[in-house]
Amino acid sequence: MKTKTINLYLFEELSEENKQKVIAKYVGINVNYNWWEDLYDDAEEVGIIIKGFDIDRANYVSLVIRDYNETATLIVENWGEDDICEAAKLFLEKGNIPVFLSNLEKYYLKSIKEDYNYLTSDESIADTLRSNEYYFNEKTLEIETL
Repeated sequence: MKTKTINLYLFEELSEENKQKVIAKYVGINVNYNWWEDLYDDAEEVGIIIKGFDIDRANYVSLVIRDYNETATLIVENWGEDDICEAAKLFLEKGNIPVFLSNLEKYYLKSIKEDYNYLTSDESIADTLRSNEYYFNEKTLEIETL
């Protein structure tokens, strides 16, 4: 029998160069699951079903709204002052469904993109690697389990 010793390092113990290599290697670590579920759940609370989205090629979000009046009312009552809240107020005053729907689509597409961009940022990836206390093989920079 032969024994082989491998040095393992926490993310913080890696050189700056290796930290950057590890971040590049694990760029998808925060988005390899249904990372959008919280946004979907928040939408459902105001009567919106997000059927799907594409932020890479087609750049769209598909929404189903059960009741526009109820959704607009819930947004105004429960969300802070922002553009979508103003759009909901305008809808309640004027009743223009295409404009309100367009504003909702833009709002959710922007939110999805922002979430994705944050989750794939160097900062977020490094935070995940730190908080999970992953160990890295010094030669391959692969995550090792103890």
